Amino acid sequence: MSVSEIRHRSLTHDEIGRLVSQGCWAEDWGKVMVAEEGFDVHSVVGATFRGHVQLGKMMRDSFLFRSTLENVTLGRGFRISDVGLLSGYVIGDGFTATACSVIRAGTSSFGIGTPIRVVNEDGGRDVAMSAGLTSNIAYMVAMHGYRGELSEAFASLVAKERQAAEAVIGDNVLIEASSRIENVRIGDGATIRGVSSLNNGTILSRPICPTVIEDGVVMRNFVVAEGAFVHGLAHLTNVFIGECVEVGSGFTAEELLAFANCQLLCGEAVAVLAGPFTVSHHKSTLLIAAAYSFYNAGSATNASNHHYRLGPQHQAVYERGVKTGSGSYVLEPAHVGAFTMVVGHHKTNPDTTMFPFSILAERDGESHLLVSQNLKTIGVFRDSRKWALRDRRKPEISRDRYSTGALNPLTISAMLKAIDFIDEKLGSSSSEMFVLSGVRIKRGLLSRARATYEEACRLYASYEYIKAGGVTSEDVDVSTAWCDLGGLIVPTEEVFRIEDALIGGEYESVSDLSGAIGMLADRAAGLASSWAVRLYEQRYKSSEGEGGVQADYASLRDSFAEAMVADGRREWAEKLAVGYGLDGSPDDAWADYVRIKGDADESSALRDCKDLEMF
Repeated sequence: MSVSEIRHRSLTHDEIGRLVSQGCWAEDWGKVMVAEEGFDVHSVVGATFRGHVQLGKMMRDSFLFRSTLENVTLGRGFRISDVGLLSGYVIGDGFTATACSVIRAGTSSFGIGTPIRVVNEDGGRDVAMSAGLTSNIAYMVAMHGYRGELSEAFASLVAKERQAAEAVIGDNVLIEASSRIENVRIGDGATIRGVSSLNNGTILSRPICPTVIEDGVVMRNFVVAEGAFVHGLAHLTNVFIGECVEVGSGFTAEELLAFANCQLLCGEAVAVLAGPFTVSHHKSTLLIAAAYSFYNAGSATNASNHHYRLGPQHQAVYERGVKTGSGSYVLEPAHVGAFTMVVGHHKTNPDTTMFPFSILAERDGESHLLVSQNLKTIGVFRDSRKWALRDRRKPEISRDRYSTGALNPLTISAMLKAIDFIDEKLGSSSSEMFVLSGVRIKRGLLSRARATYEEACRLYASYEYIKAGGVTSEDVDVSTAWCDLGGLIVPTEEVFRIEDALIGGEYESVSDLSGAIGMLADRAAGLASSWAVRLYEQRYKSSEGEGGVQADYASLRDSFAEAMVADGRREWAEKLAVGYGLDGSPDDAWADYVRIKGDADESSALRDCKDLEMF
């Protein structure tokens, strides 16, 4: 924005007379300034001026019709008509506003610093809203508060940002057919069309990744990041809408942080920390008091966080890759392990974190865990590939940092712990059914799960060992604990170092903190690789087959690929052709099915799976 570079002058007596004859009025014409060059008096009709108003250079298509301006500075090339009140802003070049009731700013925080109460509806995990907030920072502040004054230290950084917030509208902003926009900062290239009410917020936008808000949206206390699309009567209070996030189709939310590439349509969210690629599409779905990441909610997904004793103080954590089936229900508190499918109703506060890639299913009113049954499926392979391909962000504004692979040090560590647990249980008990943390597990499933988990761990370790040439680039031990920092898989001790620096006052701004996380993210692949190399050396190298690590990897890769392709081929079962080939023969039903779906041998997903390297 270059408004400050424009040189202004006072209106001449003749110009004032002409403006008055064109239906214009001013409280004090001496406070109305125009650009030294490029003022077209004929293109200002029916305007009202209050307080200090500065008009920038008018271009060939510039105009100011039937609008009231109050204490406003306008850049070059503005187009304004039928605006009831435009007040309190410094506005960049190329501004267009038409058919709006109120666009006004006064003393405001513009949403910055608003505490967002996530995960636990009763409080205690509040995250101060910042224009520089990321999924990684939000997870750190919300989930690691037990480490000290973490939330307060972050809030102190945000307080500096809040004090510096100014009432600005950037270059090439379009606002049209909107009712009330009050105390909202707006970035370059943003489009606001047909909104009902925006109050106390910041809209980040850039020409390379513009933000759009339209069609009856109501928002209060918000930050909307670059590339976001908020539309369709969405009603949002106390929310952060992250990079390239879509929210719309009547979605309602209170106390929501939604990060990169989330898509939230039709349903409802309350007290939610939605990590990257959290998806909810259905009108009957409620996300409440929980943390999600790479999550997909089925229709009528629901949860309860209120036990009708001391209030809604319970919470849930759904680790990355979890899916909930249609009509699923979970009584909180609960903690669901990575890449688990949740089907049915679960009222025993399940904790399945030790057993990723499982199916949590309801049978006769009880929660059963089908351990590892989701591991060798085409769905997991598809998930691990699709997220990287569906990142809609531009590299210049990709602040949220995340890891997309299904096999990583965190899920491998969980499976290694599960292997030890299974060995202990099967060796110390002859029971045919185990009850663990609210779920029931059959003995036979544990035996099979152990073998599957071991194969997955060896597959990952051998792949990374080969890729790294057996060389480690980072000093990381096999005993290292890992965490999923808002989508980024990194060693927990490295995260704690950053948190200690934050608490110790070593960062001057939210940007500094984000930069420190960014440097850790840049090391994440090397840290994971070094950990996997050491894992292979310590656990598997002594049992290498005749062909060494290459043969180990090839065998396991082929085994997983074969199982995943076989799982994918189940989509071409003849029973799935029910309802196809209407009015024709049974053969027509199958032919119609293949016509719509394509042949299995031509499926890109199955073809890619056959070429599996890692997932």
